[in-house]
Amino acid sequence: YQRRVHGNYQWDESVTYLFLRANMPDFAKLRSKLVPDEGWSAYACQCTSRSTNQLESVENKAEVHWRCSGHVL
Repeated sequence: YQRRVHGNYQWDESVTYLFLRANMPDFAKLRSKLVPDEGWSAYACQCTSRSTNQLESVENKAEVHWRCSGHVL
């Protein structure tokens, strides 16, 4: 699967798993749930999304389960 980051956006709180499954990685479709916001980054794969405005490690985040070829990121 693919992960995407969109700089200067954050996810609208109404984004759902089904929305991501149906629309990743098409930015034109995703844009309807992306809110422009300077300094934020909106991350997503086909099953989950996260917005942040600071550097943070995902190693200890229970809600983030992104994997690449079986390796935890």
